[in-house]
Amino acid sequence: MPTDEYSMTGSRMTDAATADTDRSAANPLRFGIMYNGGPLSAWQARCIRELVNSGVAVPALAIANGTSLKRKPVRRIGDLKWKNLLFEIYLRLFGSCSATLPTDERPIFANLPIMRCAVERRGKFSEVFSDSDLEEIASHNLDFILRFGFGIIRGKIHDVPKYGVWSFHHDDERAVRGAPSALWPIYNGSPQSGVILQRLNDKLDGGVILRRMLLPTIDTSYIANREQAFLAGIPLPTQVCRDIIAGNTHDVCAAPSHTDAPIYYRPTNTQMVRFIGILWRNRLRRLMQGPLPPAPENAEKRY
Repeated sequence: MPTDEYSMTGSRMTDAATADTDRSAANPLRFGIMYNGGPLSAWQARCIRELVNSGVAVPALAIANGTSLKRKPVRRIGDLKWKNLLFEIYLRLFGSCSATLPTDERPIFANLPIMRCAVERRGKFSEVFSDSDLEEIASHNLDFILRFGFGIIRGKIHDVPKYGVWSFHHDDERAVRGAPSALWPIYNGSPQSGVILQRLNDKLDGGVILRRMLLPTIDTSYIANREQAFLAGIPLPTQVCRDIIAGNTHDVCAAPSHTDAPIYYRPTNTQMVRFIGILWRNRLRRLMQGPLPPAPENAEKRY
């Protein structure tokens, strides 16, 4: 079963916060949606709908990545990097799951102003917003921004919303920083995977931890392990908003994570060969031990 560390250590989600729905509906938090300008994934759309349907928050601005629209899309195997080729092929063959399927985002953005921001690339991965875009975003008086797109954003954008920019990391940042989500716990033989919602700062996966969920690693299926992390994170922003409305702002103002966990990247071809071997070894061991544990709700059973 997923473990919510906050519920174990004295959750700020009290009965009073839950009973505060009428108050939240009268004065919900205003949030922005940061995305890449294309369709949202199903889990992202569900996360936004849960925020809105709960009455704790209303979307006030969509911030689209104008830079990403100019990037050349990868259409052929020949366009992929050779050192990560096996991982890319694996994702194309077995990577589809219900949580990551594109969904129709038009109902979500129907009445929202949409900004297209051409961020400045600094270094290999960092992206910085222009002063003019920061001023425009600030004019919408947002309480927080929910990040579903862009790269590694750094700079003044983190301080524009009242409670910062919130972003998911679908791993436990104390063990795994970087990407791809939910792969490295299987590779490293960790019994636990995780998902965090963090208030970003300039340190990679080293922001303020708003919520952390620990999950048992599904070590026989990368896709199932990945999907359970996406699904487990959906309610976390709503939980944090309820806390804020109830007057509990400790989490959003807490000290950032002090993680020094290794930063991972897409697996190389050599690592991918070993990873596939690990999956099959784990699956054979489970078959010898007995029936596989049930997959998470809505998760597809894939290798």
